[in-house]
Amino acid sequence: MPYKRQGSPYWWASYIERRQRVRRSTATTDIAEAKALEAQWRAQAHKEQHWDVKAPRTFEEVMLEYLRGSSHLRSLETLKMQTSILRRYFGGLEVNQITGQDVRGYIRHRKAEGRANATINRELAALSSAINYCNRKWGWGMPNPVKGRLLREPHHRERYLTRAEVGRLITEARKLRQVPLNSVAIGVMRRRAAWRAAHAPGSQWVFARPGGGQVKSLRNGFEHAAEKAKLDDLRIHDLRHTAASWLVTDGVPLEVVKELLGHSSITMTEHYAHLAPHRVREAVNRLGHNPVTADSQVPRGEVVNIGEKLR
Repeated sequence: MPYKRQGSPYWWASYIERRQRVRRSTATTDIAEAKALEAQWRAQAHKEQHWDVKAPRTFEEVMLEYLRGSSHLRSLETLKMQTSILRRYFGGLEVNQITGQDVRGYIRHRKAEGRANATINRELAALSSAINYCNRKWGWGMPNPVKGRLLREPHHRERYLTRAEVGRLITEARKLRQVPLNSVAIGVMRRRAAWRAAHAPGSQWVFARPGGGQVKSLRNGFEHAAEKAKLDDLRIHDLRHTAASWLVTDGVPLEVVKELLGHSSITMTEHYAHLAPHRVREAVNRLGHNPVTADSQVPRGEVVNIGEKLR
């Protein structure tokens, strides 16, 4: 029969597995659901003990157990993000049936999305750690298909600054760069200030959490919003390219776009020049303001033959 533990809002199950008492959170506040889970776990434990039948363990079940056991880690939010990414590929699969070929397929999938070897390795390492954790804690005896299949990463680089380099860096870091805000952006900042005053009045951060803590990364929320909007292969940095493209398309001179984006040279901004064909037309039209007439002077000694030029 499920029971309540002090300090936990969830029902807990208690049963015997491999001659040891197991106490496990059902992660639900619904007593009927908790009873069903406890009965399922008891049946699985009975089959494993008496019939040597390994119960199927889904990706979701394995990762949920690992996240519960990692709740004390500072990297918990990163693990949750990695789990969400892994689930898009392995979701619903039984971990016992995930093969090395599946892992290689995941690697190809993430590479096609433009992810670096280090990023892919961290994600697969989360899956590997989850499998090892459940095998060690619950004795589930699952094979680990990630083992031996991580990608090579660049060797660790060491870079040291001289005292002169440190001096130059500090000097350059003191430069002030002002980025103007339009009315939409100003409205957003004002709404954030009003929200902070109401929910986190003591916070020093513009983008704060309800308790006043700093929002250190927008990546998780951004990727969630992009997924709901069905926008594939979209990164936060793409918004910068979008802004530059819109400005150039709307006729803003490349020199102005350069200053707004903070490009070190106009060469970087010229990547967007193909979006402004109207500038070429405008330049040609300017020639029409001073047409060549019959009275125009041609330098002596020079014969202009248009037909010859064209040939």
